[in-house]
Amino acid sequence: MVALRADMDALGHIIDGRLEARHTCGHDGHSSVVLTAAEEILAEGLVKRGKLKVLFQPAEELGTGAIALTEAGVLG
Repeated sequence: MVALRADMDALGHIIDGRLEARHTCGHDGHSSVVLTAAEEILAEGLVKRGKLKVLFQPAEELGTGAIALTEAGVLG
């Protein structure tokens, strides 16, 4: 198996006195790069055995997203 991972979560920011979730640390860039890499890997036939998995991990800053993905069995 080949796995590509991008993070997809929001960070809390105080805006006008309210806590709001915003995607402000490049996750859109990470997702774009991972999707483009996956397209190229598939187009070039670079995965010879097994599968290509594209993972979008929530809660990356806290580490809980990786635990949740592992416990859900997405890598197996």
